[in-house]
Amino acid sequence: MIFCTITTLNRIHMAMVMAKSVKELHPNAGIAVCVVEEKIPEQARNFKYFDHIVLAKNLGHPDFYRHMFKHKLNEGCWSLKPRLLLYLLRTFQAEDRLVYLDTDTKVFSPFHEVNQVLDQSPIILTPHITHPSMQDELEKMQDELEILKHGLYNSGFIALKRTEESLRFLNWWTERLNRLCYRDLSRGIYGDQRWLDLAPIYFDVHILQHPGYNVAKWNLYHRKITLTNGKFLVNDQPLRFYHFAGFSRIRY
Repeated sequence: MIFCTITTLNRIHMAMVMAKSVKELHPNAGIAVCVVEEKIPEQARNFKYFDHIVLAKNLGHPDFYRHMFKHKLNEGCWSLKPRLLLYLLRTFQAEDRLVYLDTDTKVFSPFHEVNQVLDQSPIILTPHITHPSMQDELEKMQDELEILKHGLYNSGFIALKRTEESLRFLNWWTERLNRLCYRDLSRGIYGDQRWLDLAPIYFDVHILQHPGYNVAKWNLYHRKITLTNGKFLVNDQPLRFYHFAGFSRIRY
């Protein structure tokens, strides 16, 4: 299995935290990092937990610079996710399972459920929320409207195995993001993420609702985190990873 992420120089430290947490719990996994810079930063080149580093300009985009300069930096990075996954499937022919994680995530326990699900399904997504808000009706509607604006599924985590179905999904997603990967809520677009709302309709997608995956500020109201015998639990199940969206720095 290969875990991968996309980062820039100013977020390289967060990618290091993510990679180290993965390696400690999945020592046999490979870590691939795509860097959106002109050259590989020295700290990335020398970091022992990065097994493979590729520059974004080398992923095979036919017009990389024009594409990137049409976007804000975060939009450009979002647009590269399916292209990175396709690149890894081409480059590592012996590997058949990939997990994408945003740089601002940290893994706390092994992804047992991911391997189990991938035995049966080619693609895994996680929803932002899995329960209605406990607030009053008006506030509940506002929370759910925010999710509808930004996408039902969080693209900070995607898992897939090498199948014709997952390749169809990645090629479809790549084509959409080549054309429309902007933060433009007035047009119903939120980067790479709103497109994923369509994925379970078009493709064989498993929606993983385990409360320990993709724990973040937007779903804490129904995910109670506790510490028991030195291990973090979420609703009495293991915390798999936390998504530190909105944080600028996390520590090793």
